[in-house]
Amino acid sequence: KQWYQRRVREGNWIKLSPPEGMMEKMIKDDDFNPKELCFNVQAHISAAKHVVGLLKDCDRVQKKIFMHMMMKKFYEYCIKGEHDQCFMDIGRKAAVCSMKQGICPHDFLKAVKNDDDCSAKLATFEQCFESGETPRCAKVVVDF
Repeated sequence: KQWYQRRVREGNWIKLSPPEGMMEKMIKDDDFNPKELCFNVQAHISAAKHVVGLLKDCDRVQKKIFMHMMMKKFYEYCIKGEHDQCFMDIGRKAAVCSMKQGICPHDFLKAVKNDDDCSAKLATFEQCFESGETPRCAKVVVDF
């Protein structure tokens, strides 16, 4: 199938499209650069709502595959070569903070979600993350 199609269920494909607002911008503005939307909160909210609508009938596995593909494309398009150090620093700090709580970094969300003390664990994690050395990130990422 073509790149703009993704499988919903066995033998059932949907056509992918950008959110309506982005499509309008692309048509009206000759100088439109989609990279300007990489760290635009409203663009992410709009895209998330759009994707939820597109994938509403997809099975769980296909949703996971699609989300993984989107994250990979976001990395390639918005982070790679420009913000790698920032996201490595964030990942490192998040791992240290979760290990301080005795939670494996890869299991953090699962461990917190299945815990009656979820709010307290998230608050402790947040305090840890906000303390100490700040990850080296460009202003556009920090503001995001």
